[in-house]
Amino acid sequence: MVSWPWSVIAAGCCVALLLLPVWDGVFRRWRLREAVDAWEADPPAAVGLDAALAMLVAGVRAGGTLQESLSRMSGQRFGCAVDRYAVVQALAVHARDGELAYVERIAVEVCAAAQLSVRLGCELGSCLETVSASFRRSVGRDRLVAQASAMPKATVKLLLVLPVGTWAFGGLLGAHPLRTLVGSPAGAVCLCLGVFGYVIGAVWVRSMMRSALQDS
Repeated sequence: MVSWPWSVIAAGCCVALLLLPVWDGVFRRWRLREAVDAWEADPPAAVGLDAALAMLVAGVRAGGTLQESLSRMSGQRFGCAVDRYAVVQALAVHARDGELAYVERIAVEVCAAAQLSVRLGCELGSCLETVSASFRRSVGRDRLVAQASAMPKATVKLLLVLPVGTWAFGGLLGAHPLRTLVGSPAGAVCLCLGVFGYVIGAVWVRSMMRSALQDS
């Protein structure tokens, strides 16, 4: 004859075995809720415009339309006609930091590629690949320009700050440069000439930098 404590333990084990599927479902729902909360708190990083254009090309070449590919990328449903606003919505979701400046131009090129495909009957995937290659070239060019102009920009900033630094250093030495420039007619003339030369030099250097960047 089995004593009552062992009977209770056996009954408890049976109940636990029966409740295992229930506890498994509860645990799975808790893990799923935890994963959703983590995703909402820290959404996945953007894949970048290059990867977004690759997904667009892959969707079109897999047999889908441009509207369907853009809808899958953005999570929104677009109408029959794709305009620039729809392309901007689909691409802006995937743009990384610093890539939003390219979204508008890429949207114009995607719309132009779609119109070219409709009018001439050429493959849309090839047209979109041309847009992707154009974007990569633009990014590479902008990086090279930024690297080449980093040192000249730093030099220009140093030269523009140098007069103010010289005046502050003279004040620390007790020379009172501001009193000298304002307190006498010769100082006032030197101050006006210095300010005039400073402004002309700043405008001239900035115009040279702008023209050099545009030529590059």
